[in-house]
Amino acid sequence: MVDKDITVPSLLGINIIFICITVIYLCIKLFMGNTLMLGISYIIVVVFTQYLYNMWIILATHKNSNTTIALSSLVFWVIFIVIYFIINIGFPSWKVAFSNTFGYTIANIINPINKKFKEILKDGSTPPFIDKDKPMPINDSSTKNDSTLLLAIRNMKSDPHFILTKATYENHTEFLNDLKANEVFINDDEKVKEVFKVLGKWYFYKDIVSEGIWLILAGSLTIAVTYYYIVSAPISPSPEAIEQSTTDAKDADDDDTKPKFVTMPTSFASFT
Repeated sequence: MVDKDITVPSLLGINIIFICITVIYLCIKLFMGNTLMLGISYIIVVVFTQYLYNMWIILATHKNSNTTIALSSLVFWVIFIVIYFIINIGFPSWKVAFSNTFGYTIANIINPINKKFKEILKDGSTPPFIDKDKPMPINDSSTKNDSTLLLAIRNMKSDPHFILTKATYENHTEFLNDLKANEVFINDDEKVKEVFKVLGKWYFYKDIVSEGIWLILAGSLTIAVTYYYIVSAPISPSPEAIEQSTTDAKDADDDDTKPKFVTMPTSFASFT
């Protein structure tokens, strides 16, 4: 039997629960790494939770417990699932926009990387030397590549953001190795290797933040569309709800036909 007093869940409350599930998933991913099973588990929890909320909305709005409607409303979550696999497997580059803005800011708060990156760059202010005492002439055509390298190092030191945002979590190892091959780093392999590890975690932080923003935006939009779809759907109340409504209306009519007895106030009764 459908409870006639059940209230419709708030859209804000549904979003808060979804965001909490997403944050927990991202925190687990931060420690476990990017695993397919974790992603599938996250999707199952989200879809199951939203199914329960859809049933709640149907019961409260239409006084109907038809599970078919709740299941059909999950179609909107197919788009959310597709977006999840696109940004994690198909086209991770979609995350760059959020990764290089919000992700960069938050990752730098967690682990400031600019100073560490500058520490492994060579000194770009001093030209190379042909021998111990004679500096290599920068304007000489034979040293064109060397002067370009010095300029690149100076640019990287003045604005690490410019070069660091050229890579993503998926390709950062290859990117850093290419920089190393171009001899922009100091001749201290241990130091460079240590900073590379820190950079790997930094890129992962950026990636996590970007994914979180994508999921929250896509999920919140899906929740809103599903909510208003269910509320406005032409769903007939269940037979039990109709019967209960008829009984309530009959009881109300009976109350209206009963004679009303007015009790005389005691102040007037004293004059009789």
